[in-house]
Amino acid sequence: MKIEATLDYPAILQGQDAFVHAALTLTANERPGGRARPGAFALVLDNSGSMEGRPLELAREAARMVVRHLQPEDHFGLVVFSDAARVVVPMRQIGDRTETDRRIAAIRSEGSTNLAGGWMLGLDELRRTPAELPRRVLLLSDGLLNVGITDTAQVAQLVAQGLEKDAARTSCLGFGDGYNEDLLGEMARISGGTLHDATSPESFPDIFCKELESLQRLSAQNVRVRLRKLHYCTGVLVLADYPITELPGGGIEIAVGDLVSREGRALVFGLEVMPMPPAPDLSLEGEDLVDMEIAWDEIGEGEVRARVERVTLRVKAVQDPAQVVLDESVLKWVAMQHAGAALRESLPHVDRGHFNGARERVEKALASLRRYGKPDRVAEGIALLEQFLDRMRCWDASSRKHVSTHAYRTSKPSSLHTCADLPERPYGKGSKPGGKSGPS
Repeated sequence: MKIEATLDYPAILQGQDAFVHAALTLTANERPGGRARPGAFALVLDNSGSMEGRPLELAREAARMVVRHLQPEDHFGLVVFSDAARVVVPMRQIGDRTETDRRIAAIRSEGSTNLAGGWMLGLDELRRTPAELPRRVLLLSDGLLNVGITDTAQVAQLVAQGLEKDAARTSCLGFGDGYNEDLLGEMARISGGTLHDATSPESFPDIFCKELESLQRLSAQNVRVRLRKLHYCTGVLVLADYPITELPGGGIEIAVGDLVSREGRALVFGLEVMPMPPAPDLSLEGEDLVDMEIAWDEIGEGEVRARVERVTLRVKAVQDPAQVVLDESVLKWVAMQHAGAALRESLPHVDRGHFNGARERVEKALASLRRYGKPDRVAEGIALLEQFLDRMRCWDASSRKHVSTHAYRTSKPSSLHTCADLPERPYGKGSKPGGKSGPS
């Protein structure tokens, strides 16, 4: 795996507090050829009453498309859930697709939403597959909990345990304007999966191609980044949105998940730097800020090797302001993850009707990005933030879905999934930018 760590400002002025950004980029090794090995896929489909009509029609079409994308050696099972969960297609090698299509077509909406029960039955089906197969739960739902386990924190904990104990990652497709993007996004985030906005069936082929690739062309598995502050660093702000664990004795571990062949990921950290003394007391190579340890399992042909690499980030202290020069190469990642963090933090304000609080948070992020004076380098992040401000003028469920899915993608960016992949959601019915603002 290729590992690079870069500061936006490699040099700062002596004797002054500073705040710099570090971008850590990880690029997985290439795995030549086609799909490396078969996988196990549990499709868990919500057929509750809230999915009646167009959402269930789209979910059935998505299920058919999953089946069409599988290869004969892949294991596949289908579970549906409403008040209770039941197995429609037992876990097995894909076999007769005609019979599977017939069973999918027969699914009808009924009852309430026992999402946790459906997910757990899907996991039970995956447990019947050989332990060496990569495992994926694909949940197709509106995420509205009203039967069984209805506490969202408990549901997220179940998904985390499914990853830890059974190596099962969960990806989610949200259907309809009313789907619970917070729950589905957390289920995906905590297990290293992906949240997909299933607004349009035209997006399904690309979604399932990427899901299968992420399942079966793994290059680096269980990637973790361990970060510890060193002498001159007084604080760390993680802008990327991955699960974080505090380490004994200080430091944090960030669970990045799995990378497929040639996939790139980026993590951005904000670092508070204490004032540095005059030059004679400092190293010519710069002063240590943070120590990073990147650990992963490297998957090769017929073997898996545990790998660890360490990177120490250093910053130089200078007297001449002309030597404080911006490294523009990191600005794209800084802008995107600043935007993602601002959107994540602003949504709870909007949910409570505090539109002014959300606007202030976004405008603060916009000002921070504009201070770089490189509009072309931060354009994508600025565009997302400005779009959020526009959507607040006619805020509705569709606007929230749009903002939430973009916040999710920008907070854990991957070369496999970009914001450009997301379907555009319209503004509220009968509304347009510049219309009536939400309450403040």
